[in-house]
Amino acid sequence: MKSLFTFHGIGQGLFYSGTIKHENQENAFNFVYDCGSESLEKLGEPTLQVEEIDFIAISHFHKDHINGIPKLLEKYHVKKIYIPYFDARTYKNVFISKLISSDIFPSSPEFHMLLYWYGCDDELSEYLTDRHRDYYTSIPVQSVGRDAPTFNTERNRWTFHFYNRHIPDNELDDIDKKIKAIIGKQTIEEYIRSQKGFDFNNIAKQFRSVFSYKQNLTSLVLMHWSEDNPSIKTLLTGDVRFDDDLSRRVINDISETDSIKLQIPHHGAAKEWDSIDTRIINQASDYIISFGKTNGYHHPNIGKIIEYYIAKRMDKVRFVFDKTDYIYDI
Repeated sequence: MKSLFTFHGIGQGLFYSGTIKHENQENAFNFVYDCGSESLEKLGEPTLQVEEIDFIAISHFHKDHINGIPKLLEKYHVKKIYIPYFDARTYKNVFISKLISSDIFPSSPEFHMLLYWYGCDDELSEYLTDRHRDYYTSIPVQSVGRDAPTFNTERNRWTFHFYNRHIPDNELDDIDKKIKAIIGKQTIEEYIRSQKGFDFNNIAKQFRSVFSYKQNLTSLVLMHWSEDNPSIKTLLTGDVRFDDDLSRRVINDISETDSIKLQIPHHGAAKEWDSIDTRIINQASDYIISFGKTNGYHHPNIGKIIEYYIAKRMDKVRFVFDKTDYIYDI
């Protein structure tokens, strides 16, 4: 059964959605990565043919990536919202609900290191076998990175890996404290629902105060694939500029035979495009560029487009702009 993925044509911005269909189950698993446009008129009423959204991932808090999300929250029940860097323990409910309901406990040390670090061991204790418990006693907590955790959709055999660039501890602590100060004891989802009109301004303000002009670099990167067909991967990059560490961690999840649906970061801006590791570029089957046909940012970069024409790679480029979607299935 084919699952459907869409880069929506909304002008200068990014709006990506996926509907994972699984056999012998009535409901699909639906998710969204960013939903915004510089022109709300071009974005229109963001509509998905679903009843609820399992999660929304926000790459970063620029308006062309988030200003359509309040409409989604108004129209659909959204179970989970991911934002960059903030308190990874808020993700633990994903582990608990997905693992218990699917009766799947992966046996990799890395996975159990995350369960331990994100405080899931108490809730899962009655479900863990002795073999699983052994991982907890041998896991060095300090080896855990700053990425959001990996999780699998229940019984669907799809995997989602989140990545962030590493940032200094003082910035990480600063954003964590500032977000906690405004949401109190609420979850991110509860806080956002409590805001009149699902207002993101306060959270966005905290990110601006910590990261200033560097907000693009905070973009939460997401790669997803089907465990039944892992050679086809989708890499969603927001506006990130890759550094060596981020590239290495993404490449660690890619085999040499994989084919990648690659969203070119920052709407095809030259520096972000050039930051993508050669291996990722070479293994990409599609280069997806979401941009506005008339914008003052020179997106996508004309020099890079000419370079790809010369290299005879333009047959792989998929332009997503006003009312022009790119849809594919896996």
